[in-house]
Amino acid sequence: MQTGDLPAFSPDGSWLAVPDSDANVVRIVDVVTGDLERELPFPVLSFRSTLRGVEWLPDGLLVLFAATDIVGIDATTGAVRLPAQQLPGTLTSWGVSEDERYAALLNGSGGVSTVTVVDLHTGESLVRAPVPCCGTAPPIGPGGVETALNGVVAWRGDDLYVASGSGTIEQWDPETGRRVRTVGSEFPAPVSIRFVDDGATMLVSGATAEGDAQLMAYDAETGLAMWDAPQAVAGTITADPRHDAVIVADPYVSGVLRRFDLATQRSHGALDAIELTILPAGVKQDRPAAILGVTQCV
Repeated sequence: MQTGDLPAFSPDGSWLAVPDSDANVVRIVDVVTGDLERELPFPVLSFRSTLRGVEWLPDGLLVLFAATDIVGIDATTGAVRLPAQQLPGTLTSWGVSEDERYAALLNGSGGVSTVTVVDLHTGESLVRAPVPCCGTAPPIGPGGVETALNGVVAWRGDDLYVASGSGTIEQWDPETGRRVRTVGSEFPAPVSIRFVDDGATMLVSGATAEGDAQLMAYDAETGLAMWDAPQAVAGTITADPRHDAVIVADPYVSGVLRRFDLATQRSHGALDAIELTILPAGVKQDRPAAILGVTQCV
């Protein structure tokens, strides 16, 4: 299992689907005991395509996101229910709408990034459109290693947001790809975007052109900053509603997990090598919380 293998809880919170990109399988694990219930193979279309993450929908569909493909299988039998689709380039960002009807995927190839929106009920590709200009490669972290940031996708309920690698964030119509509005064009180059507080607050984690890591909370409607100053951290953002906070897995600067209070922006310090009682991305807040073991990204 690699750091990009993102798991998903079952709708009732009792099972965890854990992708393994090395073996190209999804393991269904009992959340309480940790016992392996079953192992489902990934129906590989290409030798280049390896698993990146999964989403578990209420109708028992496991949506598998791979480097160059998306496919849906039955969570019990492993049978293909959503025909596989090959995508343009390599997958770097994805997400599922709150009503679990649509999946948005961002793929990059040859310096060009494309957003694809797939109807998870029919398997139809509704949108395939370029990301707003342009990608960047800031030297993030103490080592100053240039990191390609080509953009991200995020859902605010059922509203799709697309961000470019240069810090422009737009709202799109997920059925047509039409730009609804531009939230702003001076955000940090994003590594991760997450909406919290019922969509009222937008968290952006990324880096400046000079490579300074930043985490900032913004008003989701106006795009105005809500914190006094950005926090020096960049990485994948996970909501922690039990503590009215977010957790950032930072592989660039500190190499640890850090929790930030949404109201005060105060950091609770490093949280690496621990188990966190949180609701991970994609798990609805009315589902049972579960212990999620989180390890340092390397």
